[in-house]
Amino acid sequence: MKKKFSALQKDIEDQREEIRSLEEKGKELTENIRGLEKDIQGHKKEIREREETIQDKEKRIYDLKKKNQELEKFKFVLDYKIKELKRQIEPREQEIADMKTQIEEMDAELEQYHKSNAALDLMIGELRLKMDGMQKELNLQAAQVALGKALVRQVQTDLLGCAQLLDNKKGLKVAVMALNKKYEDGVTPDAKEPNSQAEYNRQREYLEKEVESLKRKIMKGMAISESELHRLQRENAILTTQVNELRREFHNVRMQTQEVRETKYKSTVSIANSAINKNLSVSSEVIRERKEKIREAEFQKEHILQLKARLTELQKALGGGLKFALTGSNNSPQHRQQQQQYIRKPTPPTQRLPPV
Repeated sequence: MKKKFSALQKDIEDQREEIRSLEEKGKELTENIRGLEKDIQGHKKEIREREETIQDKEKRIYDLKKKNQELEKFKFVLDYKIKELKRQIEPREQEIADMKTQIEEMDAELEQYHKSNAALDLMIGELRLKMDGMQKELNLQAAQVALGKALVRQVQTDLLGCAQLLDNKKGLKVAVMALNKKYEDGVTPDAKEPNSQAEYNRQREYLEKEVESLKRKIMKGMAISESELHRLQRENAILTTQVNELRREFHNVRMQTQEVRETKYKSTVSIANSAINKNLSVSSEVIRERKEKIREAEFQKEHILQLKARLTELQKALGGGLKFALTGSNNSPQHRQQQQQYIRKPTPPTQRLPPV
């Protein structure tokens, strides 16, 4: 039993080292999330500035539309510019649609992980109920053993009284008959429970196997959650890159329209103004798409926080299972004293990841 206890204690130290490494990885993920949040705040601020600029441009466009009514003969050139802009925007729209599809697939995967975590919770609850039942049965058997010991002590006391009557044959005969009559209907604990120690060992082995199986499942769930966090981080980085590319494209289109506006002829100026109108409407759509991406990134961030909370719960559940394995493995006084000394040792608190 001491070897088993030392092996279990070694396993506990290994598990604690793994938990500390996971907590350090969680801290790194938190730092990355904070950096992404700063980028999102910058994007939001820039969007607000762009919206203010768009409002000013719309006011100017309203004035320019009145002048453009006199220049309808340049409609052919304007149509050409519009078609060219549409050809530039169509690939981006296709990319945005692909990104939306990818985000939907990610949501489906997260839902599947939530279902698997719920199934693990149910399994943990069932195992705890089984362990509680086993503990109650062990307590009942211990009570029966105590009663059997008390009965043995009573029989020894009666036999000692009979031994004092060895010189008196008649008195000895009467005492033996009274003793036989007293215990003829009783059943000793050994006859009633011949295999109590074997049953206790069998139950203990069963509980140890259940605890090991539960630990393996919990560690597997933690590894899946960690890989999911890394994947979500990569997806957020891709979304940020796409937003930056759309911003650069918007800047290039605005520079092109500004160059066209600086031409010498009035007709070209009117065409450029119309092109600006179309570009601004297109940029408004791009900004709306970026807002949707930001909202999706925030939604993914909430999922990451939920996964972190789930990691903390799994760590607590793992600690509880190990404690039960230690307390249920042996009932000897020396072993219980060692367990109490171990439990009194200060254990490092589980560090929760700070909220984002």
